[in-house]
Amino acid sequence: MVRGFTNSLVIGVFASALILTVCTLAGWIVVHGTGRARHVLDVLTSVPVAIPNIVVGICLLWVYFVVPVNIRGTHLILVLAYFTLFVALAARVINARLLQMDKELVEAAQMCGASYLTTMRTIVAPLILPALASLSLYIVAASFKELETTTLLSSPQTKTASVVLFDSVGGATMSQTAAIGVVSILTLLVVLLGWQVLARKFNIQGF
Repeated sequence: MVRGFTNSLVIGVFASALILTVCTLAGWIVVHGTGRARHVLDVLTSVPVAIPNIVVGICLLWVYFVVPVNIRGTHLILVLAYFTLFVALAARVINARLLQMDKELVEAAQMCGASYLTTMRTIVAPLILPALASLSLYIVAASFKELETTTLLSSPQTKTASVVLFDSVGGATMSQTAAIGVVSILTLLVVLLGWQVLARKFNIQGF
């Protein structure tokens, strides 16, 4: 059970970091870009919302036989799956925040000699920090409850909390299953309170 909670937390943290990084970089191009790439990125970050979770799992199972690197039953395949599941939501939220920013902020930084990545890290990311913080919390919490894709892709070593709970329904008593559910809820409450404490400590407004 402890391994399941640990896996959910680790996968959720790495998935949220990957999603927020990609969506922030892509979002700025979509919102303030001028080339055709902005339309392509907008479509690519929106399409996954129409794909059922179970289909994502089946597609990544097929990837097992195509990718030469063996990622079967690893944390990496679950991180990629969660990226596919949650990238559309993250992109919509981040794009909405970026629409409120003027691209002249970035142009001023670049005129002062800052690189694109430095500008994104020092100007854009701090201004959209409340959105990034709320999205990271949502993705970590969702990693504890996502079941369909995780059931297909997880191994005994990478089972998440939802898979452990699902397995306990058929192989344990109802009291044990209820205990696992209560522990899951308490774990998510601890994560939520921790996020709130960090938001107050660093004075993150709008979170």
